[in-house]
Amino acid sequence: MSQDKSEEDIFCCELERQRSHTIPKMGKVWWCVVACVMVCGGMVEGQVNRCFKEEGPATLSPHFPRNVEKFGLNLFREVSQVVQKDGRSVFVSPYSIWSALVLAYLGSDGETKKQMETAMFLPSKTVAYMNWNSLKFVLEGNPHKTSDTVDLNMANWAYFNHSLNLNRCLYDSLFELQRIDFTNPRAAQATINKDVSDATRGLIPELLPILPASTRFVIVNAIYFKGKWKVPFSPTETRKQQFLGLERGSSEIVDVMVQKAGFFKHGYSQSLDANIIELPYQDTNISMFVLLPANHLTTQIILDNLNQQTFSEAYRSMTNKSIHLVFPRFGLSTTLTAELKDVLYNAGIQDLLNPWRGNLTAFTVDRTSLYVDEVIHKATVEVTEEGTVAAAATGIINTRFGGPPPIEFIVTRPFVFLITDKHTGITLFAGNVISGKDLKPVTGNPIV
Repeated sequence: MSQDKSEEDIFCCELERQRSHTIPKMGKVWWCVVACVMVCGGMVEGQVNRCFKEEGPATLSPHFPRNVEKFGLNLFREVSQVVQKDGRSVFVSPYSIWSALVLAYLGSDGETKKQMETAMFLPSKTVAYMNWNSLKFVLEGNPHKTSDTVDLNMANWAYFNHSLNLNRCLYDSLFELQRIDFTNPRAAQATINKDVSDATRGLIPELLPILPASTRFVIVNAIYFKGKWKVPFSPTETRKQQFLGLERGSSEIVDVMVQKAGFFKHGYSQSLDANIIELPYQDTNISMFVLLPANHLTTQIILDNLNQQTFSEAYRSMTNKSIHLVFPRFGLSTTLTAELKDVLYNAGIQDLLNPWRGNLTAFTVDRTSLYVDEVIHKATVEVTEEGTVAAAATGIINTRFGGPPPIEFIVTRPFVFLITDKHTGITLFAGNVISGKDLKPVTGNPIV
């Protein structure tokens, strides 16, 4: 992409950057904003093209955020289906899992590479690398911005055993690549867990258990979000209320927060057979979207039909209305290991997880055989009257070698919620709540 930009181009980008962006516009917004990012922040095409000469030029793709969201919602749907069979609610970060997989993809080759491209809708390494980095920049916003109302932080690492002969071009170009001594497993574990804990502000204090000395690499993503509601709840209105479970007659007593007549965007999705409400955060494009089944106790129809298109259509149906809102005050944490590995395998990412067929040889000069034998994902969220704090981390490991009365929106039964960046249309976190027993009380004020 040429660095020469006309004044009209720069003005267009600045105008698009400052507009109130919505999900249906994300393709245009993405291209224009990232074009500004690349002009103002420096170009990376040279180093990318140098490392991946056979991949073609590094270009921005207006469809990239849409494909990230497509993969993320598909993943959330499948994970929710698996976990729900065990009677559990789930909270995950589709973006964290996707981001860790992209870093692994940059070292893939052969059939492993082809499978990841198909499953994750990735056109090439050069395009994936440029858009992956640009997306992180856009989501995090101005790195020099200081705000006590919102904080979004993301980090990626690929820790390789110091004995591996890493591809020099990748090692010099990808600052995420680091060398570590896995023959001292406790020290390696402590280093990685501290990096994750620091990135998640202590919410994920220990991602990894003790690692064997035979570990050759660990690829990690960590994401942290703190946001204050644009319309906060009053603590004096919080009360105890029954939360209905999936099984007839089952219920739990939970804390609920109340907005008696707040103005929120609200709509109904026929495809999802769900009512939807947007709970925006201050000073950010990020909002929580709550999807409440309209005619069912279960979230099954929502999960069966939730994808990038149906969510975008649901968003377009929303209008500002006066809402009487009742919503749980809760904490929810999830750890996924074998379940996530199974979901990725069923999505078509199979050779990556196979000790005989896994091919991450592009990370090394001598094309050392590398594959993934463990995947771990931890995520946690706390929702209070002031706002939301959420964090997640993903590890990919090789250890072997005014007018009318307010509308009622009473969330005291199973629901789905998404924490989504409207600027790009990407869901950062997602949850499926099926039982009040999974909603843990939140003590103190985590938003401060």
